[in-house]
Amino acid sequence: LASRGAGPAAPPPPREAMQALRLVDVASSSFAAGSNAACYAGRQASTASEAQRDVCVCASFFEPRRTMMELRVLKILGSAPHPNVVRLYGFHVGLLPSQCIAGHPARCDLYVGTAAGPASSTVLWRVLERCGADLYERLPTLRRDSGAQLPEPLVLALLEQIACALAHLHQHGISHRDIKLENVLVAPCGSLKLADFDLASVDAACTDTVGTRSYAAP
Repeated sequence: LASRGAGPAAPPPPREAMQALRLVDVASSSFAAGSNAACYAGRQASTASEAQRDVCVCASFFEPRRTMMELRVLKILGSAPHPNVVRLYGFHVGLLPSQCIAGHPARCDLYVGTAAGPASSTVLWRVLERCGADLYERLPTLRRDSGAQLPEPLVLALLEQIACALAHLHQHGISHRDIKLENVLVAPCGSLKLADFDLASVDAACTDTVGTRSYAAP
């Protein structure tokens, strides 16, 4: 998860958000968290049948202007899926007051969807397909199975999937702006899925500096 300043991680979705997103169950504790974002395991009811699917519920705090850009990104991702981009199943926006942000998630149900005032922050819950570990975590296993150095055909196969994901995003005007091993997930079938669009932009000239320092160009 991208780090975007100090602050507690976003809480799991309250009742209103769960109903809107058709979530049957969400874990109370996150399996991954950044400075102001968190991911929770969950299950979602399918619209096509009574079956349920395992999903990842990601929650992040955003400033209002950033929220509008994030919603534009999510709408494109939802309408234009790609096999190498993590699948979006739905999203929900709510307002949380300073008391909730300060560490009282039990009170969030009282405030979501209300005019919480100037001391509030926007929280965005996204329901995504559940993938496995990220590519950074998988590299030691790949090296152990292939030797100290990854074979060139394997490297090219991995890069091709990432390049296909980026080409798809660029065709729809999306700039990811935080490409790194930790944001490339490995699906159970072994294919790669580009994830974490918290810093992405749509059809915008980017003049600010974002991303992860250790992956930035010199």
